[in-house]
Amino acid sequence: MTALSVAVAFLLWWHDRALVANDELAIQAFQQMATQYVPQDIWRQQVSPIAERMADNISLLPWIVLVGGIVSAFGTGALIRSLQNARRGIDARQSAEAELKLANAQLRGLFDHSPIHIVLKDLEGRYVMVNREWARFYGENAEAVIGKTPEQVHGVESAAP
Repeated sequence: MTALSVAVAFLLWWHDRALVANDELAIQAFQQMATQYVPQDIWRQQVSPIAERMADNISLLPWIVLVGGIVSAFGTGALIRSLQNARRGIDARQSAEAELKLANAQLRGLFDHSPIHIVLKDLEGRYVMVNREWARFYGENAEAVIGKTPEQVHGVESAAP
């Protein structure tokens, strides 16, 4: 049972009560019809108490309908827009990640298939990347030297100043 169906049932019941309050047959017919769409326990718990409290203020009905419609429309619209924006953000991130993976694969391909020794170090002198030719020449495992300094890999005496 959605809040919208409860609200519609309430408004129909209120309309019926206000316009044909003296016609018991019309009220009974409406209540029988409403129970087809709204279970009786929900009718008693949610719709009737509100209707009883507001039956004396029939002039408020148009405002209640108007405000309820506006809140429902803007709330639903905002929810849909936020879900669409979240999906766009996810799509953009996935696209950027795919482009980054492709760029890294291309860089790694150029790096590894170069016939010369190529080394990439950070600002503190640690190896960030070494190519296959460098690893073959020095007899090292390329993955094992990542994060180490030349002194740690080759020893202090062979490290260049």
